[in-house]
Amino acid sequence: MTPGTPARQPKPDGLSARDRNFHRGLAAAQAFRAREGHLDVSQRHVEDLDTEPVRLGQWISNIRRRWDHLTSDRRQALQDLGLRRPAIDLTDGATEK
Repeated sequence: MTPGTPARQPKPDGLSARDRNFHRGLAAAQAFRAREGHLDVSQRHVEDLDTEPVRLGQWISNIRRRWDHLTSDRRQALQDLGLRRPAIDLTDGATEK
């Protein structure tokens, strides 16, 4: 630590930043689904959660892209909410000749 730099204090909830971000995104998705009845969220949608904006569209996009790296508990929480594993594009943009 350099002089004049405040020491990092652990958060009172004991969660890492990654865990807090996941739970914030999940709470925003739950609020959106309760209000709208679906999770077809545009990429740029921002959900106001307790006066704190959550970039929900970006969060869902990232979750889908990183699906295979999520813990089983996180995948289950997302599935309980209605999010499913993204479909795999077997064509990978290639065309047959």
